[in-house]
Amino acid sequence: MLQSKLSLNTIILLVYIEIIKIIAKNREGIGQETLFNRLSRTAKGKTCLKRLKALEDAGFISSFT
Repeated sequence: MLQSKLSLNTIILLVYIEIIKIIAKNREGIGQETLFNRLSRTAKGKTCLKRLKALEDAGFISSFT
């Protein structure tokens, strides 16, 4: 399996890229539940919440209600 040979930093980077690609395809916005449903298993869960928070803190994305 490819993922077992990747470093943790590489996997984290790939999660960010996957999140950003999905968000970019939905310029009008995407709900968190919909985003989670479209992510791979590697990106789901608490890890994804941390990455979304980091992207928001960096000003790359913004949350809405």
